[in-house]
Amino acid sequence: MAHGDRRKRNSLSLWQGEGPDRQEDCIVFTHDLDFGALLAASGQSKPSVIQMRCEDTSPATMGAIPIQALRLAEEDLRKGALVTVDPRRTRIRVLPLAMR
Repeated sequence: MAHGDRRKRNSLSLWQGEGPDRQEDCIVFTHDLDFGALLAASGQSKPSVIQMRCEDTSPATMGAIPIQALRLAEEDLRKGALVTVDPRRTRIRVLPLAMR
């Protein structure tokens, strides 16, 4: 993805109401697996989320894996996706998520 405006946001603001954060194209990068549950419950197609699924998320351990996942999922992230990344694989689920 192109280097754009990178702003840190309070993640709670992405889920409350219909404020500007919800309408904006953004990607949440997190280690918190609860975001997948929030996405499924919301039925929304944004924001896109990249969640790291590993115990050690340090750059020394993960290396280029997050960047490779961004490149692999770029089109889906633009449309709305949940991307789960672990050291062995990357899983892409297009939003909105179906409730199971």
